[in-house]
Amino acid sequence: MTRLRPSGDTFRGKPEGFGLIGHGHSIKLGASGETTPWDHNFEGEFQLADDSFPSLIQWLDSLERPGPPFEVERKTKIQAETVDNARLKMLIDCIVSLAVRSPMHRERVVALAESLRGPLPERERNVLIGANMQRMQRSVVRSISGRGKVLVLFSPEHEFVFGNGFSQYLPAG
Repeated sequence: MTRLRPSGDTFRGKPEGFGLIGHGHSIKLGASGETTPWDHNFEGEFQLADDSFPSLIQWLDSLERPGPPFEVERKTKIQAETVDNARLKMLIDCIVSLAVRSPMHRERVVALAESLRGPLPERERNVLIGANMQRMQRSVVRSISGRGKVLVLFSPEHEFVFGNGFSQYLPAG
């Protein structure tokens, strides 16, 4: 498996090694191996989303997919789906959690500090990322809930994760 880093470099590795960031939901302020009274874990901020993914995927998989011919009029390709508030909140929680924990966002939260100071030591970098992510899930979900429209796009040939226009809801610091 190959991963594209934000710098444009590629990294090859085993699939089980991707997506795992040790202490990715922790803020550890002491020296390496040292604990302080201010250290804490904010995994609970993402628990609702993590618990919701299986049922969200099951629901998305149950949606009707318009099939070929794809040359038909655009309005016949769009299927309206009525969604209750609980399911919409679940969808927003899950999408936001993917964006907040994404490598792109993790890089954005340290970009300013590194542009001013140069590369940060890993421990300091992780504290800065954690401090920025800590309340972001709840804050962003609250700021976009109940507004706008959600589109679920299906493609017969390509994978599409989420589109342009979402990242502006994620402050970088």
